Amino acid sequence: MRILSQTQVTDKIYIVFPSLTFFVGIEFENELIKHLTKLGLTESEAKIYLLLLVNPNSTAKILSKFLGVSIQRVYKILQHLQIKGLVFISYSNPKKFSAVPPHIATSILTRKYEENFFEALKTREIILNKVIDSTKFKNVSFENLKNMFYEITDRRTLRSVINERVIKSKKEIAIITTRNDLIRIVYESKSLFKDAKRRGVNIFIISPIYNVEKEIADEVSNWGYCKHTEGVKSRIYIFDGESALLMPSISLLKNGKNYDCGIFVLNSDISDTLRLLFFETWNSL
Repeated sequence: MRILSQTQVTDKIYIVFPSLTFFVGIEFENELIKHLTKLGLTESEAKIYLLLLVNPNSTAKILSKFLGVSIQRVYKILQHLQIKGLVFISYSNPKKFSAVPPHIATSILTRKYEENFFEALKTREIILNKVIDSTKFKNVSFENLKNMFYEITDRRTLRSVINERVIKSKKEIAIITTRNDLIRIVYESKSLFKDAKRRGVNIFIISPIYNVEKEIADEVSNWGYCKHTEGVKSRIYIFDGESALLMPSISLLKNGKNYDCGIFVLNSDISDTLRLLFFETWNSL
């Protein structure tokens, strides 16, 4: 990438088109590109993503001129980024491209690692079930593993628990969540929620849905019943009134402490009470 901002000419309009280097320096930018390639992007994909991050609503023509590569090559890279869910497209004439926020992008790129972790959890469950069924361990009680609270202190595990519960849900999922988490649901778990809807699961979501992009709101509305409210700071997922996941205030994210943690409740009495409170709120909106 070029080190300094560069004035481009397109359709007789002069625009200033800075690279990330303009803001943070070339060494830091190169380090970001290196990290993004570790998460599965090519170097070209990483460069264009970072350019779009600081230059939203850019056309392929402008990107092509700035990078010094053909517009066909740029379109191919943008297509790959779109498939990965890392760019928005505005279907104007010409098309304009913007990058999804970094916290969403990194969540998407780490999804395959989360899926591997989820597979490990399922394998663990299989092993435990076999141990429980084994006659050798018939006298060992595992009942104390039920109706308990589990503390989760890792984002990947949180997402794995959510995905597992969505897959196992039979009737209903009720969610109160923040704007950012709603966006994350769309980019990381929408296929699971769509499958749940096809199985006849009703999905209810309370969130600041008026504050997200129209594409996000439309996607959620395809498979969930949504109501808007302001001031949501915590995230609560309730599955069939039998289990629940509670995650803390967004203020912890600003302080950099314990945001990616939660309490997983495997108690139907508590979960059903949370469900009743959810629908009291739902009916009041």
